[in-house]
Amino acid sequence: MKVKVLFIAAISILTLISCYEKPEISVDINEKVLIPLPRNVEASPTSFVIVATTKVYAGTTRETQTVARSFISHFKQISGLELELVENIDPNAKDAIHFNIILDKTLADEPEGYILKSKKDQISIEASSSQGLFRGLQTLYQLIPREAIYNEESESNLWVIAGCTIVDYPEYEYRGAMLDVARHFFTLTDVKRYIDLFALYKINKLHLHLTDDQGWRIEIKSWPKLTEIGGSTKVGGGKGGFYTQEDYMEIVDYAAQRYIEVIPEIDM
Repeated sequence: MKVKVLFIAAISILTLISCYEKPEISVDINEKVLIPLPRNVEASPTSFVIVATTKVYAGTTRETQTVARSFISHFKQISGLELELVENIDPNAKDAIHFNIILDKTLADEPEGYILKSKKDQISIEASSSQGLFRGLQTLYQLIPREAIYNEESESNLWVIAGCTIVDYPEYEYRGAMLDVARHFFTLTDVKRYIDLFALYKINKLHLHLTDDQGWRIEIKSWPKLTEIGGSTKVGGGKGGFYTQEDYMEIVDYAAQRYIEVIPEIDM
Protein backbone atom coordinates (compact mmCIF):
# COMPACT_ATOMS: atom_id res chain seq x y z
CA MET A 1 0.00 0.00 0.00
CA LYS A 2 2.80 2.39 0.94
CA VAL A 3 4.60 1.61 -2.31
CA LYS A 4 1.44 2.38 -4.28
CA VAL A 5 0.99 5.73 -2.51
CA LEU A 6 4.60 6.67 -3.11
CA PHE A 7 4.30 5.69 -6.78
CA ILE A 8 1.19 7.85 -7.25
CA ALA A 9 2.87 10.76 -5.48
CA ALA A 10 5.96 10.45 -7.69
CA ILE A 11 3.85 10.36 -10.85
CA SER A 12 1.92 13.46 -9.67
CA ILE A 13 5.13 15.40 -9.02
CA LEU A 14 6.58 14.45 -12.40
CA THR A 15 3.34 15.48 -14.09
CA LEU A 16 3.40 18.86 -12.41
CA ILE A 17 7.03 19.40 -13.39
CA SER A 18 6.40 18.41 -17.00
CA CYS A 19 3.36 20.67 -17.22
CA TYR A 20 5.27 23.72 -15.96
CA GLU A 21 6.18 26.09 -18.74
CA LYS A 22 7.25 29.68 -18.75
CA PRO A 23 4.51 32.01 -19.99
CA GLU A 24 4.93 32.97 -23.63
CA ILE A 25 4.41 36.70 -23.91
CA SER A 26 5.54 38.96 -26.69
CA VAL A 27 5.92 42.70 -26.21
CA ASP A 28 7.15 45.32 -28.64
CA ILE A 29 10.32 47.17 -27.78
CA ASN A 30 9.76 50.80 -26.79
CA GLU A 31 12.75 52.75 -28.07
CA LYS A 32 11.59 55.85 -26.17
CA VAL A 33 12.78 54.32 -22.89
CA LEU A 34 16.32 53.78 -24.20
CA ILE A 35 18.31 56.85 -23.19
CA PRO A 36 20.62 57.59 -24.89
CA LEU A 37 19.18 55.89 -27.95
CA PRO A 38 21.49 53.01 -28.99
CA ARG A 39 23.14 53.08 -32.40
CA ASN A 40 21.20 50.09 -33.70
CA VAL A 41 17.99 48.53 -32.38
CA GLU A 42 16.26 45.65 -34.15
CA ALA A 43 13.02 44.21 -32.82
CA SER A 44 12.57 40.44 -32.52
CA PRO A 45 9.23 38.58 -32.58
CA THR A 46 9.69 36.74 -29.26
CA SER A 47 10.34 38.11 -25.77
CA PHE A 48 12.15 36.73 -22.72
CA VAL A 49 10.36 36.31 -19.38
CA ILE A 50 12.46 36.38 -16.20
CA VAL A 51 11.09 33.91 -13.64
CA ALA A 52 12.30 32.43 -10.35
CA THR A 53 14.08 29.57 -12.16
CA THR A 54 16.06 31.85 -14.49
CA LYS A 55 19.81 31.42 -14.08
CA VAL A 56 22.50 34.04 -14.57
CA TYR A 57 25.62 32.77 -16.33
CA ALA A 58 28.48 34.96 -15.14
CA GLY A 59 31.38 33.53 -17.10
CA THR A 60 34.67 32.60 -15.48
CA THR A 61 36.30 35.98 -14.85
CA ARG A 62 36.06 38.33 -11.89
CA GLU A 63 34.93 41.16 -14.20
CA THR A 64 31.94 39.32 -15.66
CA GLN A 65 30.97 37.88 -12.29
CA THR A 66 31.03 41.33 -10.68
CA VAL A 67 28.60 42.68 -13.29
CA ALA A 68 26.39 39.59 -13.00
CA ARG A 69 26.22 39.86 -9.20
CA SER A 70 25.33 43.54 -9.56
CA PHE A 71 22.37 42.56 -11.73
CA ILE A 72 21.24 39.79 -9.37
CA SER A 73 21.36 42.16 -6.39
CA HIS A 74 19.48 44.96 -8.15
CA PHE A 75 16.88 42.64 -9.64
CA LYS A 76 16.17 41.14 -6.22
CA GLN A 77 15.53 44.66 -4.87
CA ILE A 78 12.92 45.46 -7.52
CA SER A 79 11.34 42.02 -7.98
CA GLY A 80 11.93 39.99 -4.82
CA LEU A 81 13.34 37.17 -6.97
CA GLU A 82 16.83 35.90 -6.14
CA LEU A 83 18.22 34.44 -9.34
CA GLU A 84 20.84 31.70 -9.27
CA LEU A 85 24.41 32.62 -10.24
CA VAL A 86 26.36 30.17 -12.41
CA GLU A 87 30.09 30.89 -12.58
CA ASN A 88 30.49 29.32 -15.97
CA ILE A 89 29.93 29.76 -19.70
CA ASP A 90 27.24 27.75 -21.48
CA PRO A 91 25.97 29.63 -24.55
CA ASN A 92 23.32 26.97 -25.15
CA ALA A 93 21.74 27.23 -21.69
CA LYS A 94 18.06 28.11 -21.82
CA ASP A 95 15.99 30.22 -19.41
CA ALA A 96 19.23 32.08 -18.81
CA ILE A 97 20.85 35.51 -18.81
CA HIS A 98 24.43 35.46 -20.08
CA PHE A 99 27.26 37.95 -19.45
CA ASN A 100 30.32 37.40 -21.65
CA ILE A 101 33.48 39.25 -22.60
CA ILE A 102 34.27 38.43 -26.22
CA LEU A 103 36.57 39.46 -29.05
CA ASP A 104 34.36 40.98 -31.72
CA LYS A 105 35.27 43.16 -34.70
CA THR A 106 32.34 45.48 -34.04
CA LEU A 107 33.53 46.19 -30.49
CA ALA A 108 37.30 45.84 -30.94
CA ASP A 109 38.00 49.57 -30.54
CA GLU A 110 34.96 50.34 -28.37
CA PRO A 111 35.62 49.52 -24.68
CA GLU A 112 32.17 50.87 -23.77
CA GLY A 113 30.40 49.02 -26.59
CA TYR A 114 28.12 46.01 -26.14
CA ILE A 115 25.73 43.70 -27.95
CA LEU A 116 22.47 42.83 -26.18
CA LYS A 117 20.18 40.11 -27.49
CA SER A 118 16.81 39.23 -26.01
CA LYS A 119 14.92 36.24 -27.39
CA LYS A 120 12.52 33.59 -26.14
CA ASP A 121 15.08 31.28 -24.52
CA GLN A 122 17.77 33.63 -23.25
CA ILE A 123 19.22 37.11 -22.90
CA SER A 124 22.88 37.73 -23.65
CA ILE A 125 25.07 40.77 -23.12
CA GLU A 126 28.46 40.63 -24.80
CA ALA A 127 31.25 43.20 -24.75
CA SER A 128 34.98 43.50 -25.19
CA SER A 129 35.43 44.77 -21.62
CA SER A 130 33.70 44.79 -18.24
CA GLN A 131 32.92 48.47 -18.84
CA GLY A 132 30.97 47.55 -21.96
CA LEU A 133 29.12 44.82 -20.05
CA PHE A 134 28.13 47.36 -17.42
CA ARG A 135 26.81 49.77 -20.08
CA GLY A 136 24.81 46.95 -21.61
CA LEU A 137 23.38 46.09 -18.21
CA GLN A 138 22.04 49.64 -17.90
CA THR A 139 20.18 49.13 -21.19
CA LEU A 140 18.73 45.88 -19.83
CA TYR A 141 17.45 47.81 -16.79
CA GLN A 142 15.73 50.27 -19.12
CA LEU A 143 14.02 47.38 -20.92
CA ILE A 144 12.40 46.14 -17.70
CA PRO A 145 8.75 47.31 -17.82
CA ARG A 146 8.19 50.34 -15.59
CA GLU A 147 4.75 49.09 -14.57
CA ALA A 148 6.31 45.91 -13.19
CA ILE A 149 8.85 47.82 -11.08
CA TYR A 150 6.35 50.23 -9.59
CA ASN A 151 3.54 47.72 -9.00
CA GLU A 152 3.58 46.95 -5.27
CA GLU A 153 2.08 43.49 -5.87
CA SER A 154 5.42 42.29 -7.26
CA GLU A 155 4.52 38.59 -6.98
CA SER A 156 1.93 39.03 -9.73
CA ASN A 157 4.26 40.93 -12.05
CA LEU A 158 5.60 39.47 -15.26
CA TRP A 159 9.19 40.51 -15.90
CA VAL A 160 9.07 40.57 -19.69
CA ILE A 161 12.05 41.81 -21.71
CA ALA A 162 11.11 42.78 -25.25
CA GLY A 163 12.71 40.73 -28.00
CA CYS A 164 15.50 42.68 -29.63
CA THR A 165 19.09 42.90 -30.78
CA ILE A 166 20.93 46.06 -29.72
CA VAL A 167 24.41 47.05 -30.84
CA ASP A 168 25.68 50.16 -29.11
CA TYR A 169 28.77 52.21 -28.35
CA PRO A 170 29.02 55.90 -27.43
CA GLU A 171 29.33 58.73 -29.92
CA TYR A 172 31.16 60.94 -27.41
CA GLU A 173 33.98 59.75 -25.19
CA TYR A 174 33.29 62.44 -22.56
CA ARG A 175 29.71 62.42 -21.25
CA GLY A 176 29.50 64.52 -18.13
CA ALA A 177 27.06 66.02 -15.67
CA MET A 178 27.62 68.40 -12.76
CA LEU A 179 26.38 68.23 -9.18
CA ASP A 180 26.73 71.54 -7.31
CA VAL A 181 27.15 70.72 -3.62
CA ALA A 182 28.83 74.05 -2.86
CA ARG A 183 25.63 76.10 -2.90
CA HIS A 184 23.33 73.39 -1.59
CA PHE A 185 24.88 70.48 0.30
CA PHE A 186 23.88 66.92 -0.58
CA THR A 187 24.53 64.03 1.80
CA LEU A 188 26.68 61.04 0.95
CA THR A 189 23.51 58.99 0.37
CA ASP A 190 22.15 61.63 -2.00
CA VAL A 191 25.38 61.71 -4.00
CA LYS A 192 25.37 57.92 -4.36
CA ARG A 193 21.78 58.10 -5.62
CA TYR A 194 22.86 60.69 -8.22
CA ILE A 195 25.73 58.42 -9.28
CA ASP A 196 23.33 55.51 -9.76
CA LEU A 197 21.14 57.69 -11.98
CA PHE A 198 24.15 58.98 -13.93
CA ALA A 199 25.23 55.38 -14.55
CA LEU A 200 21.77 54.39 -15.79
CA TYR A 201 22.05 56.99 -18.56
CA LYS A 202 25.67 56.03 -19.33
CA ILE A 203 27.19 59.29 -18.07
CA ASN A 204 30.88 58.64 -17.38
CA LYS A 205 32.09 61.90 -15.77
CA LEU A 206 30.79 63.45 -12.54
CA HIS A 207 31.80 67.09 -12.19
CA LEU A 208 31.52 67.63 -8.43
CA HIS A 209 31.46 71.35 -7.60
CA LEU A 210 32.90 71.25 -4.08
CA THR A 211 33.64 74.88 -3.20
CA ASP A 212 32.43 78.37 -3.98
CA ASP A 213 31.71 81.51 -1.97
CA GLN A 214 28.47 79.93 -0.68
CA GLY A 215 30.14 76.86 0.85
CA TRP A 216 33.26 74.72 1.28
CA ARG A 217 32.38 71.03 1.22
CA ILE A 218 35.60 69.01 1.45
CA GLU A 219 37.72 68.46 4.53
CA ILE A 220 41.27 69.82 4.54
CA LYS A 221 42.75 68.59 7.81
CA SER A 222 45.38 71.35 8.05
CA TRP A 223 42.72 74.07 7.52
CA PRO A 224 39.77 72.98 9.73
CA LYS A 225 37.95 76.35 9.61
CA LEU A 226 37.31 75.93 5.88
CA THR A 227 34.63 73.38 6.77
CA GLU A 228 33.88 74.56 10.30
CA ILE A 229 32.85 77.99 9.02
CA GLY A 230 32.65 77.63 5.25
CA GLY A 231 30.66 74.41 5.38
CA SER A 232 28.21 75.45 8.07
CA THR A 233 25.46 76.91 5.86
CA LYS A 234 23.87 76.60 2.45
CA VAL A 235 21.92 78.79 0.03
CA GLY A 236 18.49 79.57 1.45
CA GLY A 237 19.67 79.13 5.03
CA GLY A 238 19.66 76.00 7.10
CA LYS A 239 22.42 73.64 8.12
CA GLY A 240 25.16 72.97 5.60
CA GLY A 241 27.65 70.16 5.74
CA PHE A 242 30.84 68.78 4.23
CA TYR A 243 32.52 65.54 3.21
CA THR A 244 35.31 64.11 5.30
CA GLN A 245 38.29 62.80 3.37
CA GLU A 246 36.94 59.30 3.98
CA ASP A 247 33.53 60.35 2.59
CA TYR A 248 35.16 61.74 -0.53
CA MET A 249 37.18 58.57 -1.10
CA GLU A 250 33.96 56.59 -0.72
CA ILE A 251 32.31 58.74 -3.40
CA VAL A 252 35.24 58.25 -5.78
CA ASP A 253 35.24 54.49 -5.20
CA TYR A 254 31.46 54.18 -5.55
CA ALA A 255 31.60 56.07 -8.85
CA ALA A 256 34.56 54.03 -10.13
CA GLN A 257 32.62 50.80 -9.57
CA ARG A 258 30.08 52.25 -12.03
CA TYR A 259 32.78 53.39 -14.48
CA ILE A 260 32.31 57.06 -13.64
CA GLU A 261 35.26 59.40 -13.08
CA VAL A 262 34.83 62.08 -10.41
CA ILE A 263 36.25 65.47 -11.45
CA PRO A 264 36.42 67.85 -8.45
CA GLU A 265 36.08 71.61 -8.81
CA ILE A 266 37.62 73.74 -6.07
CA ASP A 267 37.34 77.54 -6.53
CA MET A 268 39.86 79.75 -4.76
